[in-house]
Amino acid sequence: MKIRSGFVSNSSSSSFIVYFKEVPKSKEELKKLLFGDRTEYHYPYGTEFFPTDVVADVVWKDMQEGPADTEKVKNEIRSGYPTATEWAINNGLMKDMPNISDYETKPGKKFSERFDSDAYDKALKEYYSQFDFWVREEEIDQGKCFVFEYSDNDGTMRCAMEHGNLFENGVDSYKISKH
Repeated sequence: MKIRSGFVSNSSSSSFIVYFKEVPKSKEELKKLLFGDRTEYHYPYGTEFFPTDVVADVVWKDMQEGPADTEKVKNEIRSGYPTATEWAINNGLMKDMPNISDYETKPGKKFSERFDSDAYDKALKEYYSQFDFWVREEEIDQGKCFVFEYSDNDGTMRCAMEHGNLFENGVDSYKISKH
């Protein structure tokens, strides 16, 4: 477990595991898939709008890195906080996340002295391994899975891509929040 002791910014990033039914062959196909006939993409926490051509261009360029393999998908799942956690628990697909207070086992004055970070990290790794049901081997093997990452550190448009509903149309996607 990492504990920061210096300046901590309020930045975030999110990864998106995206399964395409059919991988777009051009930026134009991608734009049509993600946005239909819309010409603007809206930042959900502000008043900014971005041309869908420009947003599609960013996603298209990111796709040129190639599809994700199984290991990359698993690493992304375990790198942050899957946003479907509550949904998965409520539908009996997984158990509750480990409670940090259950790992305060060592006596001491400071939290870092009484906290068993190794045991908690092990429990978290086990917890996130439950999300392997998102690892769809057949589609990964067919080159239909891509991983994208967008951050509010990279300007307003990429912030909108992180926090908006960029992959809500025409694809199956899972968001991994890395706040």
